[in-house]
Amino acid sequence: MEPVPLPGAGIEAAAPPRALECVHTISERADRDAEMLTKIARLLGGRGAETVIHVVVPEAGHGPLERVAEKLRGACRLVVHRQPDRRAYVDLLGRCDVGLVGLSSGCGVAVPVAACEYAAAGLALVSGVPGDLAAHIDRSGAGVAVAADDPGMWADALATLAADRRRLVGLREGARRLAAAVFDRETTSARFATWLEAVAVGMTDEFT
Repeated sequence: MEPVPLPGAGIEAAAPPRALECVHTISERADRDAEMLTKIARLLGGRGAETVIHVVVPEAGHGPLERVAEKLRGACRLVVHRQPDRRAYVDLLGRCDVGLVGLSSGCGVAVPVAACEYAAAGLALVSGVPGDLAAHIDRSGAGVAVAADDPGMWADALATLAADRRRLVGLREGARRLAAAVFDRETTSARFATWLEAVAVGMTDEFT
């Protein structure tokens, strides 16, 4: 994915900051994700944190979440996107500031594909995925680590970023560095080739 320019670069902000825009792609734990998103949105709305959470859902949609989105009132809005095509998805990432990864515990992969896409688009990562992804985010200054299944902690992180745009810009720059250093396809392919060679050497040594 081609990098998306950071909004407002080189422009001195005079008007109040726009709403913080976040994106989350519903995982196989759709019901748990929907419950978390609902709680986070209500907490943010209650705090007056101007936020929009864009939710990408499977083609069939997610009825309960869509009904909640319609009824939400306050500073935080949920906007549901039914399986956008690639162009629409890239455009959506270009509008957003933050990518949400690992709302619910039990993520089966060390680094979800969505995290790579969000970082490549220059979105700060707010992540509940422990292990490798948390370490990458910490080293690159690419986002904020939170606990999965804890809506209060997620709401705190997002409210802080909504209020501190200078920090948000720094995290977005860190996400770009992370994408270039770790998630870049050429870098990843080279590392995979090196790993395969090491494995092959190990197997050769074992049987000689």
